[in-house]
Amino acid sequence: METKLKTLVIPGGITEIGNYLFYGLKELTSVTFGAGIKSIGENAFEGCSSLTTLVFPDSVETVRFAKDAFKGCSKLSLTSQAALKKLGYTGSF
Repeated sequence: METKLKTLVIPGGITEIGNYLFYGLKELTSVTFGAGIKSIGENAFEGCSSLTTLVFPDSVETVRFAKDAFKGCSKLSLTSQAALKKLGYTGSF
């Protein structure tokens, strides 16, 4: 089944994004995370090739990132890449 989801808002009550949860959503361009986010699983957004924008609330200071959570997201803006690195992401884009 092909999904045309373009934007995603993750509510503040969600603390964890599971492994491969949004894998391969090629139409996804923007994700806004709620204040409760604590961890993002392995390959959770891998292959989201149109993803350009990630928004984290200022209250989020660190996030546990599993291997390759954003692999294949080469269109992420420099601002989004910097925000991920500030939160502790060391994987590829």
